[in-house]
Amino acid sequence: MLHSLPTSQVTRPIIFNVDWLVTNFLVALKDEGFTVLGISPGVVWTYDLQRESSCLHAWQLFKPTTTATPEIKALVEESAAPYKMLYPTWKGPFELTAAKSVEMMLQVLDNAGPEDSGKVLSHFGDKKWL
Repeated sequence: MLHSLPTSQVTRPIIFNVDWLVTNFLVALKDEGFTVLGISPGVVWTYDLQRESSCLHAWQLFKPTTTATPEIKALVEESAAPYKMLYPTWKGPFELTAAKSVEMMLQVLDNAGPEDSGKVLSHFGDKKWL
């Protein structure tokens, strides 16, 4: 199971692919003056999002309710346990909402400049992932 793997086994391929993607865009857009960043949104709790009546999303087809049951929350907590051990100050997967994540990423973008081009940053604007 995913939650039983050491963190580095899970994150290393993801980070490598993001770095590769950012580097490719950086090279392709360098002469045009773009600042190219990879930004992690963090661990965003989206299960409790309400349905939008005007738009049917794929996740709505599989969700029996719009609020996570205690059983689902317990499974998520169990999966998050190894990360909480590595990052003791992390409050867990239920804290960061989609709106807050977007707000934080926009702040990172607002503060980014050409010297940041090619970096992969967290929603905190650094390499702190949780």
